[in-house]
Amino acid sequence: MTTPDTNATTPPAETPKAETPATTGAPSTPPEPSPDADAPKSGESDPKPAADKPADTPKPEGDKPAADDPRAVVPDTPEAYAVNVSDEVKTGLGLTDDDPMVKALQAHAHDTKKPQGWLDDVMEAAGVLNAKGLLDGVFDPAAELAKMGENGAALRTEAETYAGALKERGEISEDAYGELMSLTPTAAGVELIRYFRKAANQEAGFDAPSEGGPTSQEVLQQKAQEMARDPKYGTDRAFTKEADALWIKAYSKTGS
Repeated sequence: MTTPDTNATTPPAETPKAETPATTGAPSTPPEPSPDADAPKSGESDPKPAADKPADTPKPEGDKPAADDPRAVVPDTPEAYAVNVSDEVKTGLGLTDDDPMVKALQAHAHDTKKPQGWLDDVMEAAGVLNAKGLLDGVFDPAAELAKMGENGAALRTEAETYAGALKERGEISEDAYGELMSLTPTAAGVELIRYFRKAANQEAGFDAPSEGGPTSQEVLQQKAQEMARDPKYGTDRAFTKEADALWIKAYSKTGS
């Protein structure tokens, strides 16, 4: 019978290891991204798509005047600036073909290289102010014409023709003619010219009216006045030339 060896060392029993559960799928805590993960590498362009960048806002076409816009044109001479206002505005402002105010504005626009649109705006503003009665002392041709009565237009034309006849005969200078013409738009000016003409006729020794009817000189003067009042005067070149010649003959000192 074998006696067990009590001195032999008995190996300790192994402690069973805890089983680690198998991991499936993604980890429960995602790894933190690297701070340089999204930075573009050297030599690479910005990874953001072009759509993320704001596009340049196109400028509206109206910001620049069109090349063929007449308002943008800078005329070569003062006279080339057009007076683009209605006849009603011209009448209200008392503008004439050779109006000194218009000429001054045209000269200023040319000297300062203003475009045509500048003069258009100035004239439009003047018309608006005049219509509102804000331009004190503005000449009113309609009112002046009314002061001369129903034959006012004919009387004015008569005065203008007389002034022209004086210049044609060389009796007055160009400057004096201009001064006379500056009187014709007003009723008082026309009255003054008619007075001068009457005094000149008397001084020239024209025949006084006789009981039997008008003198030959008066007949010529009456005919000259009729032609001056004719609508063709100033529009028909041949008729106007004939009327002026008759007026000079009728109101000349010799009558011939």
